[in-house]
Amino acid sequence: MKKIFFTLLLIGSVSFVYADQLAWITLEQAEKATKYLKKEKELIYFCACCGLDDPKRKITIDEVFYRHPVTYGEVHEEYYEVVVKGTTADGETVEWNLDLAYVHIKKKKKAYCLGLELGFECDPCTDPFDWNV
Repeated sequence: MKKIFFTLLLIGSVSFVYADQLAWITLEQAEKATKYLKKEKELIYFCACCGLDDPKRKITIDEVFYRHPVTYGEVHEEYYEVVVKGTTADGETVEWNLDLAYVHIKKKKKAYCLGLELGFECDPCTDPFDWNV
């Protein structure tokens, strides 16, 4: 019984291991990512670590910036988050706080993890994939 309980606990906790890998980052990382994304026209946001039902969402970039994250009214001044404003393929206007481990940028005809491309430690839980989604 203990083995079953431990196995279920382990399986349930795996999704939390990958959550928010590069969501709250240093100022240097935020500046580097923002500078890179300002040169891009589109990105794909896809959390392969989050489960089979998480869709690949292509976003046309209108604006990219970084800021201090705020949760429950508290400003976290030691961290930064990268924010993208843009439009999804469905025409929806969005403003998303990004986790750079799940942001994919176009190189040739493939989508590559931005976090890895910038040299940040993360696991996107996927290999590069076809850009056309």
